[in-house]
Amino acid sequence: MFSVLVIEDNDVIARLLARCVSENRWLDLAGVATTEQAAVSMARRARPDLVLLDFGLSAPMAGFELWHILQGLDEEPDVIAVTAAGDMSIVEKARKRGAFDYVVKPFTRATIQTKLADYTNFRRSVMAAPRRADQSVINGCFGWRHRSSSLPAGLLPETRDSIIAALRAAERPMRALEIAERAGVERGTANRYLTYLCDQRIADRVPEHGRPGHPAYLYTLSPIWETPPEDPA
Repeated sequence: MFSVLVIEDNDVIARLLARCVSENRWLDLAGVATTEQAAVSMARRARPDLVLLDFGLSAPMAGFELWHILQGLDEEPDVIAVTAAGDMSIVEKARKRGAFDYVVKPFTRATIQTKLADYTNFRRSVMAAPRRADQSVINGCFGWRHRSSSLPAGLLPETRDSIIAALRAAERPMRALEIAERAGVERGTANRYLTYLCDQRIADRVPEHGRPGHPAYLYTLSPIWETPPEDPA
């Protein structure tokens, strides 16, 4: 499992982030810090793999000062920025600093779940990869970055993320109607997004045998997202 430290001074958002972390079976919540001082103390003690960092603890750029301190730790954590700052100069600075991802407030729970899944799948892929990898293996490790960032006309990122979250939470393959109910959308809407996700190889579709009439399908999240890697040699 990978440990996560939440650094956020808004209690409501902090609880939401902590809940999203606890819902991912590959993640362990190392703690929640609401001040820079507490964040540094907890990071030094817990040595988290990942930090969900609010850039606006004191001022829009305060997060970079704290990040600089975190980068000086013996074991530098990865960072996903969670901030209200949508200024592209800040986004670009975070990218150059090495942010794993960047989430702008307000955000949906499904968006955070997807970002955390991206992180765990990346880390697990790296752990499972051979010491020296060819391009195909490397592409698999960075598969989350190769997903299309632009959606077809009429599809929304928030709804896509809700469908992915429903698939991730399922304990078995589900029909489109079940997925629609869990995601809070109409069945036709779910079908459009499921078709897109299957085309992107984010979801898999298999025929449901034994049902008369029109072909019926069951959907699951693609194994590249959910199947644990083999222990590295």
